[in-house]
Amino acid sequence: MAVRRELAQVIETYLSASRPRALVVQIVDSRHAPSDLDLEMNTWMVTQGLPIRVVCSKIDKLSRRDQQASIQRAQTMMSQQNIIPFSSETGEGKRELWQVIDNQLASLKSRAPITPTGGQPT
Repeated sequence: MAVRRELAQVIETYLSASRPRALVVQIVDSRHAPSDLDLEMNTWMVTQGLPIRVVCSKIDKLSRRDQQASIQRAQTMMSQQNIIPFSSETGEGKRELWQVIDNQLASLKSRAPITPTGGQPT
């Protein structure tokens, strides 16, 4: 558990840096309820005003009925809508996730120029 806490601190430090972010993708395992750390990170990102999209991975490991229950559970526990069910095995959700990323990048580009290092120009 100590390693998870350290990783959460590294993620928070990275995400707290002042630079534009198009999107933060939070991946949770669809086979399990979101963990306490998943929920803490999600709450922290929401309070920071970060653009978030939750992805439920390993969706192919569940039956169709369990997939729907898993998505609804994640939506309820994380207070997030538009969760993307995803499978690296079948490719489910891949196109949708890339579309969301592309749209967010386009939105960010239209708001402010970005330097090669990801920060605002000086």
